[in-house]
Amino acid sequence: MPDPGQVDGCTCQDVARQATEFLENRLRAPASITIWRHLEGCADCRIYLEQMATVRDSLRQLPGAKMPDEMRGKLLERLRRVTRGKD
Repeated sequence: MPDPGQVDGCTCQDVARQATEFLENRLRAPASITIWRHLEGCADCRIYLEQMATVRDSLRQLPGAKMPDEMRGKLLERLRRVTRGKD
């Protein structure tokens, strides 16, 4: 018996896992098409993605915060060490 949350081989978990990439148009065509097909038959996932898009759009409306220079310097140094394999 098929999973009730599965449409065309795509589950609700698949949609949730790829939601951000889907909303930001960062998925390759086959994956995006599979999600679109799932959304055609799954109202719950359509609602979920609508909510995610609303939250994303609301967050984009907020003014940006500047990271303190000291914190930025420490973060950059830490990233340099990690990328060089010294941490």
